[in-house]
Amino acid sequence: MQEKLLREGLAKTAYLYNDLTMLDAFHDAQQTAIDAGKELWSIPGYAHVDDDV
Repeated sequence: MQEKLLREGLAKTAYLYNDLTMLDAFHDAQQTAIDAGKELWSIPGYAHVDDDV
C-alpha cells in the first residue's frame, strides 16, 4: 500500500529511527512519481526529496 501511494505521488518517503528495510523500494516508487510530476510533485516547492540517507 505504501509503495502505491508513493508511486501515485500521494505520499512522500519518511522514516523513523533505524528501520530502513524498505527505504530503497520506497525511494524507487517515489522517484516514479517525481519523474512523472504526479500530484504533490506537480506543485513547485511543495515537497522535497530527503537525500540524507
